[in-house]
Amino acid sequence: MVRKQKDFEKQHCCYYCGNLQKKISRHLQTVHRSENDVRSVPAENKQRKMALDRLRNMGDFHHNVDVLTKGSGQLILGRRVSADSFTAADFLPCRYCLVFFSKKELWRHVAHCNFAKTPLSTGYGDKSVQRAGQMLLCGAGVSVSSSPSSSAGYMSAIVNLLPNDTVSEQINNDSLLTRYGQILFNKLGLERAADVRCRLRYLARLKLQMSVPGGYETIIKAQHFDAVLAATKELCGVSQQRTLNGCLKLEKPHIALKVGQFLKKITQVRNFYKTLS
Repeated sequence: MVRKQKDFEKQHCCYYCGNLQKKISRHLQTVHRSENDVRSVPAENKQRKMALDRLRNMGDFHHNVDVLTKGSGQLILGRRVSADSFTAADFLPCRYCLVFFSKKELWRHVAHCNFAKTPLSTGYGDKSVQRAGQMLLCGAGVSVSSSPSSSAGYMSAIVNLLPNDTVSEQINNDSLLTRYGQILFNKLGLERAADVRCRLRYLARLKLQMSVPGGYETIIKAQHFDAVLAATKELCGVSQQRTLNGCLKLEKPHIALKVGQFLKKITQVRNFYKTLS
């Protein structure tokens, strides 16, 4: 499943037609020149290269996801490997450029990735970049965990054990919450199913506190930040005591901390899933 050809034999997958091409930039600009993304490629050399590289990487990413889903085929890697001991499980995509690299070397690439908005130091956490890559694959529907990950397992351990109330109804009716719950279940496993249910109910309770129509696809948009902040304060409860800075204290500040962390994760899931559309 891992391609080990020399660089001049390397092929890339076309984002539009799915065919493997040795000259992918020329293929995009000739065969698919009518596509909006190809037509909007800038004329300036550096920006032009970045735009074409992005289209190339997206095609390779879709190809690799298809390989991992089917369990057959060859992965297209950012850097060739020389050893025969590598398997598909040893590689993860970069969260910025979508190119697959070895898990052990992924942090080194991310620190200097041309598609990163801000440069990262070489000491950037190895586990952090791996978690981001795993989240990206989970958003694409690829299981990267050995924990139970089937729909039946998620239904029996999570959905069927939720209390029959309006909070649980919000979870079941929100597609993004459901996808986030499945990713958590794949990662944490059956032993921490109660933790998954707890996180989902925190987010569902926050949703109930808001008057914003729609699910979390709408709630996490920037224009609803103030509404999210107000709903979080309602969940935590505001006391009459004040801090040294003159701000009102929260009765349950740990809820705000947890909700903030969960919102960050669910936004990552939404962004990674949007990358595939």
